[in-house]
Formats: sequence, C-alpha cells, structure tokens
Amino acid sequence: MNTSRSIAAVIACAGLAVTAQASSSLTFITGGPGAPSAQNYGSALSSDGTKVVGMWGPSGGGPEGAYMWSQAGGFQDVPSLASGGYISPSGVSNNGVVVGGSTNSSGDTESFQWSVGGGTLPMGDLDGNFFYSEAAGVSDDGSVIVGTGTSWVSNEAFRWTQSTGMTGMGTLPGGGYQRSHANAVSGDGSVIAGYGFNSNDDFEAFRWTDSGGMVGIGIPMGFQGTRTTGISPGGQYIIGSADHADGMGAFIWDEVGGMRALATPDGSMPYKIVFDVSDTGAVVGLVETASSEVKAAMWDLAGQLIFLDDLIAGLPGTADWTPEAALGISADGNTILLVGHNAAGDYSSALLTIPTPGSAALMILGGLAAARRRR
Repeated sequence: MNTSRSIAAVIACAGLAVTAQASSSLTFITGGPGAPSAQNYGSALSSDGTKVVGMWGPSGGGPEGAYMWSQAGGFQDVPSLASGGYISPSGVSNNGVVVGGSTNSSGDTESFQWSVGGGTLPMGDLDGNFFYSEAAGVSDDGSVIVGTGTSWVSNEAFRWTQSTGMTGMGTLPGGGYQRSHANAVSGDGSVIAGYGFNSNDDFEAFRWTDSGGMVGIGIPMGFQGTRTTGISPGGQYIIGSADHADGMGAFIWDEVGGMRALATPDGSMPYKIVFDVSDTGAVVGLVETASSEVKAAMWDLAGQLIFLDDLIAGLPGTADWTPEAALGISADGNTILLVGHNAAGDYSSALLTIPTPGSAALMILGGLAAARRRR
C-alpha cells in the first residue's frame, strides 16, 4: 500500500484540502529581552494564541529573567518585584496581563501582575502566620486572577479582582487537612479549577463557581488523588494529574462525561503530565516513555494520543530541535506552545500551528503520525 496516497485519501474524505504536514507550521521563539542568544523556556500561552510568557537565560546556564512575547510586539521584559530576585510567570491574558510569583524585597515569594505601562505590581497575601502567595492563572481580560496564598490555617486558594482584592476561597468540606490551591480560571473568570484535601484526606481536584462554591470532581478508579493543572477558556473542561502507585497519570473532566483517565497506547509509559486544554477538548502535555525519553504529547477528546514530534518532523528548523513538552494550547486548538532543545542541550520555544483541530481532524492527525511511524 502507498502510505502517502492512503493518508491523502482519508484526509480528502474528511473534507480537508491539504495534508496535516503541509498545513502545519512552526514559529520559533529564541532568545529573550536580555540576550539574543539566550535560552528560552515558554511557560504559558494566551487563549487567543497570540502571546507567550516564559523565562530566558544564557546558553549553557539557567533562567535569569522573565518575558512576554508576541508576534507583533516581540519581547517585553517582565522584571521581578525585587531587583535581582527570582520571577516565574505562570499565565498571560489576551490583553497582556502577566501573572505569577516573584521574590519581593523581604525575600518572600509574592504574587505579581505585570502589564505594559503598568510594570510589575505586588498582589500581597492572605492574612496568616506566614507570607507566601503565587498567582497561577488569569482571565482573558486580566480582571480575575487566581492562585495560592497562606491563611491562618494553611495554603488556601485565592481569587483576586480589582474591586475585592485577594480573597480566600476556602477548602473542600470535611477534610482533616485544611488546604487548597487554585491553578486555573476560565476565560470569563466565572469558573475556577484547583485541588485540595477531601474528606478522606486525599488530594482531589475541584471546580468552583460563584453559585455552587468549591465542589470536588472525583478521583478515577485505581488512582490515589487528583490535582488540577488547567481549564478550557470556556470552562467546560478541566484537566490535571492523577496519582497512582506506578507513576503519574492524567485526566480530563466535564459535566457530561465526568472524569476520564488519559491513556497511552503502551502501558509501560506510566508518567503523563498535562498543562492545558482547548475548547475543542484537545489536551497538551508530555509523556515519559519506558526508555525515559520525554516527548511532547496531545490527546483529542476521544483520548487519541499524538506525539507532536511526529507532526513537526521535516518542518524547517526541526533537524536539530526536539520538543519535550507542550505547555499551552489556544481556545480554538489551532496553536500549541512547545518547548524543546537542540543537540547542545540549549532550550527554545516554538508555536506550532495545526489545521482544523476539531476532534475528527485530530484523529486524522493521529492516524497520520501512526502511519509515518510504521513506514
């Protein structure tokens, strides 16, 4: 059988005019605001796919600073709260509000928000015995920020708005350990995802709304706990990690289908970490194989696993570049943030644009990748 012709026929039957390989493209993000030859570690993508935040550092060294990047504006430096302090960006809104955690002038980790013209602003902490807070997610317009602070009891999820400031979200009911973390927020700010201790004192992922409060969304059969890592911009899908005795699994949840574990074709791949999910239900992250190789991965809504190095093979710039993780995906699923390294071990980021990323098209992409591996 002619593999290329058979793939083309399948795609043609699906109504796609071109092959996935021909329609895909990579935009590399190299360097940073401090040094053109620096390493680059992208960490988050805005839901419209236009802005990336991350960290940069010198070749052969570790991260030294943070940035926001866009195709239109290039690099913008995101300074830490204290001169020379550590800074770690974790989210960016469509209008360029960057959030994360940074060392403040007292040497404590504090949530920050940054914008062009506004600079890096401290967000404070919840009232408690210790000072620690770190923002983890931001709504599409930058008006709602979520993360973890320290209250009088323990770590506690927080929600921040301009009018209310930082407010604690409480914990899951019935747990002996009073602890919660907010990791992600929907595009309109109305749905928040995180995790905390449940009544069995196991970590359990939760979904929060203003009307329903904090509600646990469960633990898959055979797993020991769940922790949220992301939410779709529309708020319908929640993803995260699921702990088990043999490693770390991953899950996707929605109100209709409930919680479903994301599998791999090979049971000897026990480690899966997911970072983001689109409104089409496409999940991105990484898989560690049985040979300890770390590979950027994507799952469609049906659970089909696609290794992204299969999709980018042959594209310009990939001969000496290996993607290790997919850190973000746009709301429409068209744009994916990848981080990888060259043969010398230096890291850089890239935006992968893929065609029509609905569930059916992703299954076609998965079939294409599988066929390419069989040749």
